[in-house]
Amino acid sequence: MRDFYEPWTPKRGQRVEIRPSPECQLQAVADSPAARAGFPPGHRPWETGLRGTVRRQSTSPLMRKQGHRFQVEFDEPVKVGEEWCTLASYAAVELRPIDPEPRPLAAGARP
Repeated sequence: MRDFYEPWTPKRGQRVEIRPSPECQLQAVADSPAARAGFPPGHRPWETGLRGTVRRQSTSPLMRKQGHRFQVEFDEPVKVGEEWCTLASYAAVELRPIDPEPRPLAAGARP
């Protein structure tokens, strides 16, 4: 049983829009681009409205423990400090489906 709310289950290959929750208590992974750029824990305002594709479930125990089990690859990389960020982990409640059904991932796409 989970101790966090999941209104739906995003599927691999599904297109989503990111809508971080103001109640989110996310603690950033120490080796993330945002942490290295000096941002405090949590989601950033610029994440709201980004679109991307669900690639897989997060393998990070910290992310999964916090309910952020879905990795989303952004449509366009985002510059964070001196680095480019291409994906991040989110909770299901922070994702809004754009397409009702997942699209097949292109050959050679990251899992």
